[in-house]
Amino acid sequence: MTPADATPPGRTAAESTPWWPAPPTGASPSILTVILDDTGWSDFGCFGSEIRTPTIDALAEGGLRYTNFHVTPMCSPTRACLLTGRNNHKLGMRFIADTDTGFPNSRGRIDPGVPLLPSHLRPSGYGSYQVGKWHLAPGHEVTPAGPFDNWPLHRGFDRFYGFMGGATDQYAPELYEDNHQVQPPRSPDYHLSADLADRAIDYLRDHRTYRPGSPFFLNLALGATHAPFQAPRAYIERYLHPPAGRLRRLPGTRRRPAVDVNAPYNGIPQTIAQELARLNRLGGPQGPAHYPEGWAAVGNTPFRLYKQYTDLGGVRVPLVVHWPRGITDPGGIREQFAHAIDIAPTLLDAAAIPYDEGQFDGRTIAGTFADAAAPAPRNTQHFEMLGHRGHPARRLESCDDPPPRHPLRGRRLASVRHQPGLLRMPRPGRRRAGARRRAVRTLGGTGRGTRCLPPRRPPAQGPALPRHRAGAAQRRAGRAGSRGRPHAGSLPYDGQ
Repeated sequence: MTPADATPPGRTAAESTPWWPAPPTGASPSILTVILDDTGWSDFGCFGSEIRTPTIDALAEGGLRYTNFHVTPMCSPTRACLLTGRNNHKLGMRFIADTDTGFPNSRGRIDPGVPLLPSHLRPSGYGSYQVGKWHLAPGHEVTPAGPFDNWPLHRGFDRFYGFMGGATDQYAPELYEDNHQVQPPRSPDYHLSADLADRAIDYLRDHRTYRPGSPFFLNLALGATHAPFQAPRAYIERYLHPPAGRLRRLPGTRRRPAVDVNAPYNGIPQTIAQELARLNRLGGPQGPAHYPEGWAAVGNTPFRLYKQYTDLGGVRVPLVVHWPRGITDPGGIREQFAHAIDIAPTLLDAAAIPYDEGQFDGRTIAGTFADAAAPAPRNTQHFEMLGHRGHPARRLESCDDPPPRHPLRGRRLASVRHQPGLLRMPRPGRRRAGARRRAVRTLGGTGRGTRCLPPRRPPAQGPALPRHRAGAAQRRAGRAGSRGRPHAGSLPYDGQ
């Protein structure tokens, strides 16, 4: 096939004109995406956490923080959404990739006919590199002999270094390079996170050296925030002794008996004394830890629940975007609704690469980079995981109409819109004077029970309840409204 800008060859060499592709101009931006598992608002310093994350904070200070960004409640479906721009149920990735159920919505891999982001970038001269967690191939295909159809190289990446499953030991990981298994480097201070960072640097160094001027796409997916938790001891030591008075029991909370965190994983019960004796080994090669539900809830503060659930704690996560060329107000905050399916079209838009919008469920949010008032690109998104379900939402233009009735009762969910009173951002964005925000909540089930709750105010007649009595009344009302199907959850948003 003759390129469009090449002269057709003649019958002989003398009658033909040689042609070579034009060298890259360097105008297209290089792209780096960093994915962290099981990470919530309370894990980033720039989102209000006491955990020190200086590099992420610096990126946020020179970029943007999105306070209304969402994912699916599990890792494989979110990765599929991010790399394809499509909803996970349409890709054959309803759940995690370990199992092929035999049904088209859950085959443990992305449908072969759906292109991943590297395939869209390659015609524009991009080199693509996957480093870290993949988790987009069914378990029975992760063998030394393949098949390799769902491995990174076959799905469009030029190089791969990392692990294929959902988790691996941080000190003795099961690693793969390209299409073959490799041993981790032998070093007394080895840790997987540092190894992945070093390999990412190596790939980019080679790219810059041998493909000068051409852009790259690097997807770095660390395993450190996913079980097993094995942080280097130096990081653990920073948080072993919190300042006096910082840890205290909240008023009204009750003491609970200690929990055996070992037995659920290996069937071997341990006493509290045995568990305490192992405490100092946590985080090291002999002491990996899983994620207790309590700490999972803390990490997703101020939202409810955690991964697997379609409640906000399972689907709303921090997003930091850093692009000096395209962001006009560094350090700004964006409140537009966005989802992992919006990332791929956003990156293509930012790179000025033409694409067919019909191939994506997501839409670009690049317009928000320079305009804090830009509208959200979509007003419909569904959420479902293991029967915890959401629904296509309609845009709510007004809260004056009475909500439709719904036969099912379920737990009420917090608003998908950013609630300024829930968490003080380090540098909150400005709000119009006197503006009142209304929280949009729903009843569980198929999502037909949308309710609009106005700002809380004292009753029109009679004195307001004392604070402690009002809180008790609200808790009783919450318990009454949450009885019913425990896993029915609807999560609409209003497109704002």
